[in-house]
Amino acid sequence: IPVPTVVKHGTTPYMECKHLYYGATYLLEAVADTLGLTADLQSCFPNDYQQMLSIAFYLILEDNNPLYRFEKWHCTHKHPYGKNIISPRSSEFFSSITAEQMQQFFRLQGRRRVEDEYWAYDSTSISSYSETLAQVQYGKNKENDTLPQLNLLLIFGETSGLPFYYRKLAGNIPDVKTVTHLLDDLDILGFSKTKFVMDMFTNFDEGINTYGCTVTSEWDYVQERPYKGDVIRDKRRIYIHYYYSIEKGADDEQAFDKRIVTLCKELQTGNLVESHRKAYEQFFEVKITPKRGRQVHYKEDAIKKARRYFGYFALITNEKMSAFTALHLYRKKDVVEKAFGNIKERLNMRRLLVSSETGLDGKIFVTFVALILISYLD
Repeated sequence: IPVPTVVKHGTTPYMECKHLYYGATYLLEAVADTLGLTADLQSCFPNDYQQMLSIAFYLILEDNNPLYRFEKWHCTHKHPYGKNIISPRSSEFFSSITAEQMQQFFRLQGRRRVEDEYWAYDSTSISSYSETLAQVQYGKNKENDTLPQLNLLLIFGETSGLPFYYRKLAGNIPDVKTVTHLLDDLDILGFSKTKFVMDMFTNFDEGINTYGCTVTSEWDYVQERPYKGDVIRDKRRIYIHYYYSIEKGADDEQAFDKRIVTLCKELQTGNLVESHRKAYEQFFEVKITPKRGRQVHYKEDAIKKARRYFGYFALITNEKMSAFTALHLYRKKDVVEKAFGNIKERLNMRRLLVSSETGLDGKIFVTFVALILISYLD
């Protein structure tokens, strides 16, 4: 007797298909591998390095978008972490990053940099609305912002073009003191002998019609050696490179003439500006008489003396080199200024929107990781 076949009806198998973008993240993964970034992050953050890379990729590819929009990006892009990172989780993640892990990362990355290269150094200010962050203080804001700020220092390799180290400091610490803090940090990291190119508040453009010469001088060298309990005091040679630029001279003269005209009008109308008082006394003589009233006269000798230095500028090095080698190295410092633009504009760090110190440290560190990748691609 034939036995009927029983057909069991169950769920119909199906396959889920997704369309994910992978081109840009694939490129960033390749760059991270090339720079040793992935390996160093994995060494320092074995459980979190993929999450860190995904956030860094998001900051680069979705510039100006806050992290709470990560979910939308995650649904359309393949990335190292492969999971969604909700906003509260990202805050917890930033707070979990420790100073020891960051210092170890700097050591590992430092070993990958070009040996004996010059390091470009500069600082910027980042404003914040926070009233709880200890280092957010009122100081000299480099963008004339009225908000309190913290200062961020960056070091770039001039040959590699990549950032090597950063440090954040209170917003009320002047630039001169930041150098001491920076050298102390590098000494702890094992980089005691370094070559820096620093901005000493001189602003100029390198033109074709620029003339230069170098003279030798001496400075009083002082080095404290805590491990030996003594202080080295000696005379060390320095090289002063003097330059004259025709283009800079013309620009200086035009700016000076406009300033003199403005100062004169302020004196004539009586609408004085307190911060201009020193310039009034330097370049003008004011007489008030019953018949003629207020009379403003130029101090021709003082104005002539000020014009003598238009177009001139100087650089100082403690290593022997030609004037134009020093100028070339200085101009390459622009990589730091470009990096500050990337941090504030492309990586959405013009305003700090975190409320805890640990969260701030972690967010700046991940932003720094993203900056390494951007700098390589730029």
